[in-house]
Amino acid sequence: MDNSILEIINSLPSCEKLVLSEEYKLGAQYIRVSTDDQIELSPITQLKLGLEFAHSHKIIIPREYVFIEHSGVSGRNVKKRHEFNRMIALAKCREHYFDCILVWRFSRFARNQEESIVYKSLLKKNEVDVISITEAIDDTPFGKLNERIIEWMDEYYSIRLSDEVLRGMKENARRGVYQANPPIGYDYVGGKKPPSINEQEKIVVQKIFDSFLNGSSFTQIARMLNESGFRSKRGGLFESRTICYILQNPFYIGKVRWNYFDRSSQSYNAKDQIIVAEGTHEPIIDAPTWNLVQDHINAKIKPFKKRDISVCKHWLSGILECSHCHKSLTFSSTTQNSYAYQQFKCWGYTKGMCSVNNSIRVDLLEEYVLAGLAQVIKSTIPYHYKPDSSFDINREIDLLTSLRKKLDLKEKRFKSSYAAGIDTLLEYKENKRLIQSERAELDKKIVALTNTKLDEACRNEHMLGTIHSVYHILTSKDQDCIQKGNAIRSIVDRIVFDKETFTFQFYFYIK
Repeated sequence: MDNSILEIINSLPSCEKLVLSEEYKLGAQYIRVSTDDQIELSPITQLKLGLEFAHSHKIIIPREYVFIEHSGVSGRNVKKRHEFNRMIALAKCREHYFDCILVWRFSRFARNQEESIVYKSLLKKNEVDVISITEAIDDTPFGKLNERIIEWMDEYYSIRLSDEVLRGMKENARRGVYQANPPIGYDYVGGKKPPSINEQEKIVVQKIFDSFLNGSSFTQIARMLNESGFRSKRGGLFESRTICYILQNPFYIGKVRWNYFDRSSQSYNAKDQIIVAEGTHEPIIDAPTWNLVQDHINAKIKPFKKRDISVCKHWLSGILECSHCHKSLTFSSTTQNSYAYQQFKCWGYTKGMCSVNNSIRVDLLEEYVLAGLAQVIKSTIPYHYKPDSSFDINREIDLLTSLRKKLDLKEKRFKSSYAAGIDTLLEYKENKRLIQSERAELDKKIVALTNTKLDEACRNEHMLGTIHSVYHILTSKDQDCIQKGNAIRSIVDRIVFDKETFTFQFYFYIK
């Protein structure tokens, strides 16, 4: 708080030494400024005007009853206004600490009419009045109506101001201006300059991308960084969701993304509400690496929805299923006479929810799983496909073709606007250039997808090749539990075990 404000407050009388005559009232003063309002008075000016008003109206304001929000804060919601809440709490006490609350304008008290009415009614029940020192309101019905009109105008102004701020932020985002604290790997520079690269944090970012491409999961990368002593931008430990966010943040390839996450609802916004534009900062990750990581995330994000293999006790944990109740088979280990007996057992049976004791020894399970994969590779036995929705090339081509047609219509509208004299020749040329650039990009994607179409035979051949690579990892003595777990999860959605017939059904992902 400003020293000059503290001097004024300290010069006020203290409650302990205050003796009031009957003609004087005891009052409080509430002062607030918001970061987005340029027409409001400073806190010290509001304080001085309030004290002058109090003196002329025989109101005494003790130093303890001056409530000033310490930073710019919006008046549309009381949750973040700590001094306001402290003032209301005192006003509700039985001791009746003060008779009225002075504000520079009613907008300082609240800019949400609903909250304003609620809190003013609450104060009225406790015989505390809210007085605006610049907006004279009497106790007549017309005066009360005038007060409601002022509240409505304040809220309307706040909404309009919020819309203007939002519009400005959207325009800045389209121009590639970064409007938040830079992510790990960058430092804030100030002076409207783009963030600069932090060389030490840059190493962490590159390590995250490299580790993911080398087969590590989000959780494994987070654990590796934490154990190595690395910390997040705010000095905390890395989490799997932090790693996922970093890997999908286009800021690292020189782009700016805005409106990605809605903090009020704690949810991600739809793609059509997100703005991604070319930024002016230096990228840390090159485009080919970025594209490869996004392809890996799209292809492997589904297998990772299961428990991360790094926290599992066996590389088959999380993908085994009971044929009777379809619940997971869980790993268990018991020691009898110095012998460790390991098995997978139906979780539903152990909880009394399944009548079939689907259990199998770990050594037998491993043997049969490997034998099953070997049979798939060598023969044409029936096995189930679980098509990956992200692999629907025809749907993607149809979508891109539809977008291309919309560009054609947009180009015709720009041409009509120029012909009608609405747009200048310069504006028409710029719009046409942007349309042509977008069309060329769409054509490139359509051609690439068309050339990569696979018929059923090619897809089977590709899948069998992938299974063969995984089988090689699972049978290798050089691979640990985590590497084997990641490998099997990259191709298998689940394995259904039926103890009665002693059969295994493999459900594969099509990549």
